[in-house]
Amino acid sequence: MADESETNFTHLRVTVPFKCKGKYANIEYSWKGGESLTMPIEAARHLFGFGLDDKAPAFHRIGLLSANTTLEWATELLGQCTFQPLKQVYEIAPSAPRRGRPPKISNDRSLVNAGGTKGPVSENPAPVPDDHDDDEDDDVSAEAI
Repeated sequence: MADESETNFTHLRVTVPFKCKGKYANIEYSWKGGESLTMPIEAARHLFGFGLDDKAPAFHRIGLLSANTTLEWATELLGQCTFQPLKQVYEIAPSAPRRGRPPKISNDRSLVNAGGTKGPVSENPAPVPDDHDDDEDDDVSAEAI
């Protein structure tokens, strides 16, 4: 394989025919078997030992090398993976989290706020009708209702 300094690619399209997952730079890469993912060369080096002579630490990271397996078996599985160099990859940077206070949600049309106090006083308040008339009788007949 050519040394990466001699090439001008920065990313790889990695196809893995078996189920595995790994994490690099807080990005989780997961293959369900037969899937392809695009990743930076540094991530492929970390997870698969791409370009390294000693691949054992990388095999441990993705679960190919354990107490029940051998380095030869893990190397054979790695031989089933394909690494296709990509010359240019456009990455969309994640948006920065919002800082500061959460957005203020209010209903300015209400005359009484949640605390039970009166809302803002308008400059020309409407007169409040007076229900008490001293001249009239307090009894109301059924016909009036």
